[in-house]
Amino acid sequence: MKTILCSFILSGFAALNLFSQAISDSCINALSAFYDGSSCRFINLEGKIAFPGIFYYYQGFSEGLAAAKTGKSDINKFGYFNTKGIWVTKQIYDRTMPFHEGLAAVKVKDKWGYINKKGEYVIPLKFDQALRFSEGLAIVRIGAFGLGKYGIIDKKGKWIVEPCFPSNTFPYENDMFDLIYFSNGIAPMYDGKKWGYINTSGKFVIQPQYDAVWQFSEGMAAVYSLVTTKEGIQDPVGFIDLEGKMVIEPRFTYSGLPWCYHFREGLAVIQVGNYSGMINRKGENIIKPAYTHIGECHEGLIVFQENLDKSYGYMDNKGQTVIKPQFHVAGYFANGIASVSITNPNSGGNEDFAFKSFFIMKNGEMYREDIFAILGGYGAFECPEKENY
Repeated sequence: MKTILCSFILSGFAALNLFSQAISDSCINALSAFYDGSSCRFINLEGKIAFPGIFYYYQGFSEGLAAAKTGKSDINKFGYFNTKGIWVTKQIYDRTMPFHEGLAAVKVKDKWGYINKKGEYVIPLKFDQALRFSEGLAIVRIGAFGLGKYGIIDKKGKWIVEPCFPSNTFPYENDMFDLIYFSNGIAPMYDGKKWGYINTSGKFVIQPQYDAVWQFSEGMAAVYSLVTTKEGIQDPVGFIDLEGKMVIEPRFTYSGLPWCYHFREGLAVIQVGNYSGMINRKGENIIKPAYTHIGECHEGLIVFQENLDKSYGYMDNKGQTVIKPQFHVAGYFANGIASVSITNPNSGGNEDFAFKSFFIMKNGEMYREDIFAILGGYGAFECPEKENY
């Protein structure tokens, strides 16, 4: 889950021509956040300010609503606003999470609950941790971290599985929010010693046997178990299917990078040593691990950096360079466009103006020369109605 102070590196633009029309056909309400030096504002596909107002700690749109503050101070609280910039809830929350299946987890003081899109409490503030709803269920914790237990509730707050799973892992709400939820009827869970996967009844259907697991994506999940070799302790990563069968043998290096080991468009970023590459669902190397950075595949294109001292460029899903490395920062493609930044030749040595951001199309050409930002950057054009997580 992304939270943006609105000092971010992001990506995504369009106007009223044939190209923007094609984009509008797929997501007419696409919005992009941009950083104007101190706060977030939003633009639409025409490159115009979408609505007035400034926002801080913007957390991204999901199901048509986004959370943010109107000030940086702890005195300021979070609320949710819609695609017209209208606040649809009160700004009273200390913590917020994106909407999933019509509900969002919110925290007031030291307790979590769930609200609907009108800001009404559907499930009262009574949990010590509350995760996203998925497949009609959510995993929540009762009790302090390390002492409390996780259980499963439905959308009415009824216990489907009473709290019984240990909580001595994942101390941060954001970590679990992005990693622990139901997909294909199963979710990662910890038994106090090892990780496995439970079904919606709380029964382990893939037995706890791993030291770390990832969420399922495209029917596969990455897992690893610590092993001791002559070289020392190793943590090779492999992939299992929904039945728990190892379908890609462990041979990759553990990585805490959030975009690693997650299949998207049939490809997953992997690491071998300090280098990244990509594999397909058969475990075949589509892009050999020889890059310091490779991003997830978005719309058939992948941002890459060969070495730390090199620029960013884009390759296709076969590993062929399509936009040569030339950018200081490069974001992923969304709705046919991506934001990038380059060194600003007119900075005059002022670090605040060292880079400028703009948008490119898939052929590498600048989208609109009249739209750029000297400070900060643009966010990807995302469809606010969708779950962009």
